[in-house]
Amino acid sequence: MASTVMAEKTEAELRKEIDELRRQQREDFEIPPAEHVPRVLPKDEDPSLVSRNKRMLGQLLGTLERFRKEDVQRSGTEAYMRRSDSLKRAEQRAREESEKLRLQEREQIAEKRKRDLILRARIAAKAQEKNMELLFLRWSEHHKKLGNFIRTKAEPPIYYSFSKPLDQDATSAEQQKEKMFQEWKSVRREELSQYQKQILEQHLANVDNELERWQNRRKGRRPNNTMANLQETMDKELETHQLEPGPKIRIIPGQSNNEDEDDVEDINVAEDDLMDDVLGVDDNGRRADETEKLDTGNSPPVEKKEE
Repeated sequence: MASTVMAEKTEAELRKEIDELRRQQREDFEIPPAEHVPRVLPKDEDPSLVSRNKRMLGQLLGTLERFRKEDVQRSGTEAYMRRSDSLKRAEQRAREESEKLRLQEREQIAEKRKRDLILRARIAAKAQEKNMELLFLRWSEHHKKLGNFIRTKAEPPIYYSFSKPLDQDATSAEQQKEKMFQEWKSVRREELSQYQKQILEQHLANVDNELERWQNRRKGRRPNNTMANLQETMDKELETHQLEPGPKIRIIPGQSNNEDEDDVEDINVAEDDLMDDVLGVDDNGRRADETEKLDTGNSPPVEKKEE
């Protein structure tokens, strides 16, 4: 009897423990209910925001309308007219001053461009003159060598010489040849000088044509619309001019800063340096070929052995 009661209690406890375990498992796996979240309306659907925006827009339009009415009322007063006239005059003066500054900038750019073209023309003319001087020296040496021969009048000319001199007085013959050579050289020198002057004048005459073409190209690139485009064009021209070669104004502290004198000095220095590089002149003012001839002339003569 006692054993039967104990068995029933044991079964009841087991059932209770099983129910407790099942209840705990259900609690572990159950999802908590979602909390209530208020709905967020878009800005164009939220009644409070829509009414606020309408109210602010109405206040802004009302303020603008009030200012417009005040301007209309004041536009007929004398003070308003004076203020408007003064503003118009100030704007006109500002436009005139801006246009004046732009014209000055254009003139300065054109003047610097012209100086640069003149410098290039003078350097090109000087280089051509120096090349002609070299050709004239070679021509003179060649003509002097031909003076030792007798030239036929028939064409093509034939140069020949006798094995023995015909004149007894060799000194007078040499003097006569030297005199004829100097006369020929003076005539050819005069012709060369005239031609060199024509070369310089021709190069300087081309400066105006080059400047005119440059200005026409610049006018063709300039748009015929707003002031902003004009200012942009001027800025590009200023940047281009800063990169262009040419004589630069040198400011020396404590001395007179005359632009004309500095430009002339810069042009002369540039021409001298370029000519020295072209002709290969050393520090003593002699050309490379003349130095070589002097070295050859100073060397002791080589005696020829008689057979």
